Amino acid sequence: MDSDAALNSDQGVMEYFQAVAQVFAGRLDIGIYAAGARCDLIQSAGLASRFWVPEAPAWLGTHAYMNSNRWHMFQNKTNIDLSAVTGGHGQKIHIDTNIVNPDQTRSIGAFNGDGSERLYDAQHLTSVARAHYWVNRDRLPVYDFPAGAEVGHVCIARTVHVTSSHGGWAEVDIDEDGLPEGYVQQDGLLPLNQMPKWSRTSCKLMDI
Repeated sequence: MDSDAALNSDQGVMEYFQAVAQVFAGRLDIGIYAAGARCDLIQSAGLASRFWVPEAPAWLGTHAYMNSNRWHMFQNKTNIDLSAVTGGHGQKIHIDTNIVNPDQTRSIGAFNGDGSERLYDAQHLTSVARAHYWVNRDRLPVYDFPAGAEVGHVCIARTVHVTSSHGGWAEVDIDEDGLPEGYVQQDGLLPLNQMPKWSRTSCKLMDI
């Protein structure tokens, strides 16, 4: 359901998932990729068991649903190019850097070679989730060094990956390429379970 839930009626969505649930009849898990309001709708109706939230903080219900901690996966950054993390392939590739909610699942629905469900290490999933923070200012400057020269910025209700923190400053990887871009003030960030409300500002997403 790759659109803002505010744009159209829930009736068709409900009818679709009711039909899917009837066809699968408990034989397979059902998941939904949708704005927070749609995930909440289908979860409350008991029509799916896996919930994936897009990286679209303005979409209806996403703020409340993320903070309810009922989500299974968050899309985070999308279309990351070949980088320090994905190097060695000899060509550009595009990946998403989804975050799994360790309080809800150890799975993304993938399978091992023998057909069993692949489960990921809970401690690792927790470490990844705790290293990601929301920007809690309309525009948060990024500096080359603490209190140094401004080299970029990040916008409210977007995530950063904190690689280290000290003395009120957080070193951040903004584009999830595995390399930190600079430093932001730690008090401008909130943990993943405290998503701020998105608001329309003059802040524009930028390439670092």
